[in-house]
Amino acid sequence: MHHEINALLQIDDLILTASDPKHIEQLNKALQLEFSLKDLGQLDYFLSIEATHVPSSVILTQRKYMNDLLAKANMQTCNGLATLATPQEKLSLSVVDEPISAATLYRTIVGGLQYLNLTRPNVAYSVTKYLNLFTLPPLGIGMQSNEF
Repeated sequence: MHHEINALLQIDDLILTASDPKHIEQLNKALQLEFSLKDLGQLDYFLSIEATHVPSSVILTQRKYMNDLLAKANMQTCNGLATLATPQEKLSLSVVDEPISAATLYRTIVGGLQYLNLTRPNVAYSVTKYLNLFTLPPLGIGMQSNEF
């Protein structure tokens, strides 16, 4: 019988999954003979991805990461859309009351959006369309859709 063990290594973190938990235990014991390991138990959050354990599977989401990004941008009360941007939607610059004046904050938000492009391809078009409007932090400039 063929058993599969999957490993994901990021810097000094190792995530192990297997079709049978006893195989993870065996691998853990073998690794502890060579390395100093600390078993942190069941995976909950890794690389901005939340793991919710349900019977016989794990659901991976980025809800916390996206909520944190919205909080950094002070956009927690913004309304979401049922669908993402369409190719026909035209974006334009508009003056807003509170400019994004902190270049570091702007870069953090842009970096967060770019990371979502890699992990959430369904938002890649909308994010790229928005980011193409700006090459420098907007001072007193926001974005509005001409479609609404």
